[in-house]
Amino acid sequence: MQFMTSDNQASAYAKRAFGLMEELNVPPIPQNYEIWFGYASDQIPSLNKALDKIIAEKGGFTIDISSEIYRRFFSNVENAEIINETSAKIENEVSGVLDILGTASDEFAGFQDTIKSNLQDFTSVEKPVDFEEFIQNVVKETWKMQDTNEKLQSQLHKSSSEISTLRESLEETRKESLTDALTGISNRKMFDSFLARVSEEAVAEDTPLSLVIADIDHFKKFNDTFGHQVGDQVLKLVAADLSNNVKGQDLAARYGGEEFAIVLPNTKSNNALILTEQIRKSISSKKIRNRQTNTDFGAVTMSFGIAEFRSGEAIERFIQRADEALYKAKEAGRNQCMLAEN
Repeated sequence: MQFMTSDNQASAYAKRAFGLMEELNVPPIPQNYEIWFGYASDQIPSLNKALDKIIAEKGGFTIDISSEIYRRFFSNVENAEIINETSAKIENEVSGVLDILGTASDEFAGFQDTIKSNLQDFTSVEKPVDFEEFIQNVVKETWKMQDTNEKLQSQLHKSSSEISTLRESLEETRKESLTDALTGISNRKMFDSFLARVSEEAVAEDTPLSLVIADIDHFKKFNDTFGHQVGDQVLKLVAADLSNNVKGQDLAARYGGEEFAIVLPNTKSNNALILTEQIRKSISSKKIRNRQTNTDFGAVTMSFGIAEFRSGEAIERFIQRADEALYKAKEAGRNQCMLAEN
């Protein structure tokens, strides 16, 4: 990721980043430096919010946390480079097709000119050409044109096949760039894009829009007690439950870490509450168990904050209100849903 800085700013950010890393005992590896340089530059508000939360909890900046933060805020750069590279290849192939067609046009024009010339010679009184010679010339040019046409078809087929393969690769890469690698549901990038679009539609069409921000209760303790592999299974279970309960135009996404989000277009907050209660009960009714060792890890619960979009409000404020409702749900005892004030 490129940060917009002058040399003096970069030096100041670097100094601050190293200071924070030393204070928090963060290993000085390149990945960590990029994360904390980003924090020091204050150019990615959501990154700063995530790191502020880690600092406040004083849980330590572990390798797993570093990997998660980097994946969430920096790993899309690689996908973007792949998309750009594939797009450039497609552009080159299309240019090649146009060149082939241009060459073919020249060949066809040359064929027409030659036939016309032979016909003029055949009918000319001043330059008579016998009938046999005329036919031979026409046949010769026709065979040349047929050969050109076969080569053209072969080249076009090859280019068409290459473009099709590149297009499929591009679509797959784009899909991956919008999908959370662990859970298989939409990622933060997709969430941001989708929420921006549907909020504009809600204003333009004067329709309701609700947002749910959810958090797995005591996930850190759960992770520390049973290990990250079990923690990953919990995240997958939650993601699957969210996906199974949202339909059609709705979107379920991993917001970051143990946080998830549900965007509900054309839905008022009271209906969003009904759906969210259904999801909460569904998740809390399940128990995590290791079938091989018959180990029972207990039930998973979640807290939910729900906000209804105010026409014209900033997206950041909309998310903040849902987030504030989530923290009220946690403060009230967790494993419950809370509506934001409208």
